[in-house]
Amino acid sequence: MSELESILSFNRQFVDSGEYEKFFTDKYPERGLAILSCMDARMMELLPRALGLKNGDAKLIKKTPARSSATRGGSVMRSLLVAVFELKVREIMVIAHHDCGMQGAARRKFPKQSARQRHPRRPHRNPAPCRHQPRRLADRLRQCGRQRAAHGQGLSATTR
Repeated sequence: MSELESILSFNRQFVDSGEYEKFFTDKYPERGLAILSCMDARMMELLPRALGLKNGDAKLIKKTPARSSATRGGSVMRSLLVAVFELKVREIMVIAHHDCGMQGAARRKFPKQSARQRHPRRPHRNPAPCRHQPRRLADRLRQCGRQRAAHGQGLSATTR
């Protein structure tokens, strides 16, 4: 049996038993929190446990590595803006970790063919180091907040 078949079989039993009902919650995060984190498989159970989170407490956005390109059209920025302006998120956490699989990725060469497939109209750019990412993200959110404030909606973003 393949992994997919095994997962689908488990899911049928999970749904048939009604076990999913204990996970019901609404779309708004209970603690008003969004977390941008790495998609590393080691973080699946570790991160919520380490932060004391339960189902429905936060919006989790996973990416590799845990950073945002802080551009208006980027999917991470779009997700964070939706979380703040539509889903009542008041705080954003950016969480990285040691021994990330993307560590040093800027020095590695990705295959040219895959780069052309991902970005056919622009040259491939290696990921930049993320040490300044939280500050850039907060700056971008402040800028969006000022734009929204002009239309009657506010936002504050802080970085320590």
